[in-house]
Amino acid sequence: MSQASAPAIPVDLSEEQFGIGIPFETFAALRASQPVYWYEPGNCWVVTSYEHVEKINRDPGRFSSAGGPIPPDDPGHPELPIMLADDPPEHTVYRRLVNKDWTPRAIMTRGGLVESVVNDVVSAFRDAGAGDFIRDVAGPIPFRIIATMVGIPARAVQSRAKSEAFCAYGLAGHELPDIETVIERAPEYVIVEKRDTAGQAAAAADPRS
Repeated sequence: MSQASAPAIPVDLSEEQFGIGIPFETFAALRASQPVYWYEPGNCWVVTSYEHVEKINRDPGRFSSAGGPIPPDDPGHPELPIMLADDPPEHTVYRRLVNKDWTPRAIMTRGGLVESVVNDVVSAFRDAGAGDFIRDVAGPIPFRIIATMVGIPARAVQSRAKSEAFCAYGLAGHELPDIETVIERAPEYVIVEKRDTAGQAAAAADPRS
């Protein structure tokens, strides 16, 4: 059934709608009658059936991921290279590099890290009494976990990146943070952290201190 002849379905996929709740009923109605739907307000196609999504994901020649998941005219469109904006073979190379760190067994070993970061961030938000949930909670949690996994010391994450590094990344109306500096200087942070730790250990062992 073509979109022109299909019954009209009220489709609202705006950020405001998702702020209220995921429109499951809308997706179900589209799957039933218009699984490939042109969404005029977003200037994009909306694909809602598993079969179509699977075929699209396996055909990068016709359905490229270049440009990322956010429309180019959206203020939150990423300016940094990310895996979601890559096609094979580049995407395959990076996916193989990170896959080993995201197996169920690998994730289970990080339960303590995740719990520690979540407790720290949520406690700080509670103690502040108020704030921006995206900036102060939703952003810092994944950033601090990932930064720790790749070896950036917690002190560097908190002092250099703070929460804006990830949470403002895709929000309309926000300027992209200076995360490039954080990434480029990550080895420097690690070196400084190790040097400071070694210096503290030496001072503690010095009988004159």
